[in-house]
Amino acid sequence: MRPSGRKTDQMRKVSFERNFSKHAEG
Repeated sequence: MRPSGRKTDQMRKVSFERNFSKHAEG
């Protein structure tokens, strides 16, 4: 595991939320 795994997880969550919002709006 990378030492910055936590940071990567946050970025993944943000990207997922952004994609979800896009689908929800569209």
